[in-house]
Amino acid sequence: MKISSGINFLGQEVSKNKFQVVSTIGQLKHAGLLRPSVKVKSSEDGQYSELRATMNRRFDKARCLRAEGYAKYIRDTELLGVRDGGTPAITLWCDEEVESLGDGVLAISYSAHLVAVDGETQLEARYIIAEEHPAFMNHPIAVTIYAGMSQRFGQQILADYNSYAVPVNAGTAANFNHASVMGRALEEVKARNNWADSAIKLVGGPKPRKEHFASALQLRAFIAGFDGELKRTNSPVTATKRINAGGIDISKQDLDRIADELRSMVYLDCPARVAPVIVWYMAGHACKEGRRAAQMNFERAYQAYIDVKKDKSMSEQSRILVGVAAL
Repeated sequence: MKISSGINFLGQEVSKNKFQVVSTIGQLKHAGLLRPSVKVKSSEDGQYSELRATMNRRFDKARCLRAEGYAKYIRDTELLGVRDGGTPAITLWCDEEVESLGDGVLAISYSAHLVAVDGETQLEARYIIAEEHPAFMNHPIAVTIYAGMSQRFGQQILADYNSYAVPVNAGTAANFNHASVMGRALEEVKARNNWADSAIKLVGGPKPRKEHFASALQLRAFIAGFDGELKRTNSPVTATKRINAGGIDISKQDLDRIADELRSMVYLDCPARVAPVIVWYMAGHACKEGRRAAQMNFERAYQAYIDVKKDKSMSEQSRILVGVAAL
């Protein structure tokens, strides 16, 4: 196929119908890709309107709000360089074939329709930044284009991406999220105690192996318990999620205390190392109240918690407080 009139992209042919491209928002807009939040009336472009209606999820208010948060992230990582991070390639479907011109140049016809099947929120986020910084329209981004395939093929990509390529569990990701309040707290605790990364079990179950001082799940539970806001949560999972989202601020004084108590828990002849995560949460709450981890009875606390676990009249918050009292 020879394209007589079109737009050229820098990129490589991965397979007959898949291409990796380096482009910009400005270039994609010029090629006909519209901003996700912009609605297209069928009277203006019936075919493109139908394609977006059948191949895009509805870009509603919730997705617009997520795009605002994503824009801040991209602004910080790519524009200002004040934090570490990166973004995946935006995935597009094209209803016509892409021609390879050689030397890393690809051509797409002006009559082709480009539709985002993955990365719409990122695309919208980049438009938000470009409103404040127009030059950002020319900022390079990575794009994957599936071309010359049926609309059904594009719909299948959308379905598969949202079935197989699901986000990492928030709890697992928290162990590697150094920008969150919890991530920074863990880093500070390790630094204060001179713990190497290999000393903490980052993935897998909550119980550490022989070569580990503790698991990240245990340490996070302790910090969540130290938050002390039991009135605002019914479980350590909820508390940890709030901390990961930046719901609290941990002071330097608190970090010093947390580091000291955690050092006691993993260095002394203390059964805390093999204690369930819920007990670490209780210990953190008890330490916030002024008690010392080295003097706590973790087995007794867990047993007290188990004894009231079957009492359906008690809330999880109340059960946790029973365990805290037994420490």
